[in-house]
Amino acid sequence: MKADTFLRDKYSFAPIDIAHYISGFLEIRRKKVRECHNIDLREQLLIFNNLEVITRAISNEYFTGVSEIFDTKEGYATFPLLKKCYVYLTKKEHQTLAVNNILDKYQKKFEVFGRIFNVYNKEFKKNSDFFKDLKVYALLSINLSIRFMQNNNYNDLNTVVKLNDLILFSEWEIKPEYNNLIFYSILCEQNIINSIYGR
Repeated sequence: MKADTFLRDKYSFAPIDIAHYISGFLEIRRKKVRECHNIDLREQLLIFNNLEVITRAISNEYFTGVSEIFDTKEGYATFPLLKKCYVYLTKKEHQTLAVNNILDKYQKKFEVFGRIFNVYNKEFKKNSDFFKDLKVYALLSINLSIRFMQNNNYNDLNTVVKLNDLILFSEWEIKPEYNNLIFYSILCEQNIINSIYGR
């Protein structure tokens, strides 16, 4: 028997141990959150057990008061624009084409360049040099998590996982008032994975 035939016959149908992979992935997330934020994700997932509970907590903590201006003469300020997208996504109305287009643009920027800048010009080209703003990545992750739950587009979930990897492992500083936003972005991801794989 030729070596290539042997290898194809022997390994082409090797089983994939998804359950073990998902368990390992979730454990790495829990360990990192425990290290960085001193939070037990298992306990928190009992409280924040679905996306609606999480988005209510996010709205109460970060979306009360005066809305920020996102359209400036320099271009679009990323965080306020993502906040506006969040508000539309959580109103339980149909997503607008404009919101989806905005999220698609940020998603593509992240997928291609691995970073999101704080300001983009009207042509959606970077208009600042600062990209280490973890609250931006966390809010994009939350928005894509909400959109995933509405549309089941696995590209959104894929980006959410990558965003949360960056958030947890980049060691960039974050202002203390946005620590919970990071926590919520991880909770959204964990809830999605639990809903898909029954963890």
